[in-house]
Amino acid sequence: MSDAAIANTAAAAPALPLRQGVLIWLGQLLTMLVVTATEFGLGIWTYERNGSALEFSAILVCAVVPGLLAAPWGGATADRADRRLVILAADCVELLLLVLTAALLWQEALQLWHIYAVNAVFSVSLAYRVPAYQAALGAMLPRRHFARLLGMLRTGSSVVLMLSPMVAAAVMAAAGLASLLAGGAAILLLALLPLLLIRFPTRREPAQAHGGTDLKAFGEALRYLWRQPALAFLTAYGTAVCFLRSLAMTLFVPLALATQTPATLAWIQSAGSAGLLASSLAVAAFGLPKRLVPAMLVLDILFGIAIVLLGAAGSKAALAAAMFAAMASVALRLSAYQTFWQLTVPDAMQGRIFSLNGALMSAAAPLAAIVGGLLADEVFAPLLASGAAWTEVLRFGAGGPKAQGIALMFAIGGVLSVLVAAGALLHPALRRLDAAPVQEALSPR
Repeated sequence: MSDAAIANTAAAAPALPLRQGVLIWLGQLLTMLVVTATEFGLGIWTYERNGSALEFSAILVCAVVPGLLAAPWGGATADRADRRLVILAADCVELLLLVLTAALLWQEALQLWHIYAVNAVFSVSLAYRVPAYQAALGAMLPRRHFARLLGMLRTGSSVVLMLSPMVAAAVMAAAGLASLLAGGAAILLLALLPLLLIRFPTRREPAQAHGGTDLKAFGEALRYLWRQPALAFLTAYGTAVCFLRSLAMTLFVPLALATQTPATLAWIQSAGSAGLLASSLAVAAFGLPKRLVPAMLVLDILFGIAIVLLGAAGSKAALAAAMFAAMASVALRLSAYQTFWQLTVPDAMQGRIFSLNGALMSAAAPLAAIVGGLLADEVFAPLLASGAAWTEVLRFGAGGPKAQGIALMFAIGGVLSVLVAAGALLHPALRRLDAAPVQEALSPR
């Protein structure tokens, strides 16, 4: 990482006026509410009809792999196109998906392959919207207060994440999934208004003109990391930890529904969102530590421990407490992660770098979902159901063999995450990433 690059990203730039920034923020909060509530509702609707951890994992794969394939185009588009228009177009696609899914459900024609298709298109939309919004944050927020303002933004997001499962459960209990989808479409339509009326600030650096294809632009992000080995190592580490965490966390809904009701699952997920809220408030009030990378690694260790506790928990209270701890640590980790990359990468490269990191982690997540689902359904559950004496050492968590097979994946994923993060914490190249210019940018003035 060169000092010149950091200095470029730390340069002052006009921030968005407060009133306009609040309107855009509220619009994105509404979008997040709809998306998370819809994902919760569709997940419950699907699992209650097939009861298979493997099929549930396949839905997650469809929600990730198409976006992974689209990531080169999404990241490059975020760097060279109007980011507001990119986000607006993606939101329109998400609105159309909700309308189509609601129509199929009302006609009693919604099938599993429809859920696969909807998730696939939705993931492509996210491949464009997420890097554009992440990169746009750099121009919206004053640089020297970036960490605290990001914490405040995450506070609102955490409130939405805390409420959305309960909202979804209440609407589904009262009026069904079709009403949840229709109401979500109406809210998304309202959320489009700020993007239609407000322009984003001028970028800190001019958008680069890219020759060739978007795949070539994606390759430029790879070369950027290749020239800075410590950043490349951090990217590889993040991908590995994402795989290990996803071995377990992609199966949380089947794990919880094996012993709890959908209403209890909504309560547990809201407890996790309360953890997000608590950590976001802490970041908004106190900021982040100057040593961002070691903080990320310690938080990864804590998150791995929380994953093990989730697998071991059997009661509603224990599951909620473990989920609170897991989400509190991951929210702090994400704040440190985004702040570090935002301060380190030049603005003109941020769309491609965020897209590359997202693509690598997105590649790890579906692979882990399939591996975890196969091991839980086809290996661990039959072994535990066999009643062999030696399988007693594999029993972990509450419930029957199927639930214990999933819980065992939580134990494996959590323990391996702790070991990998602890090893990375000892790596000298990662410690050198906390260079003086980054610490200076985080210091209050």
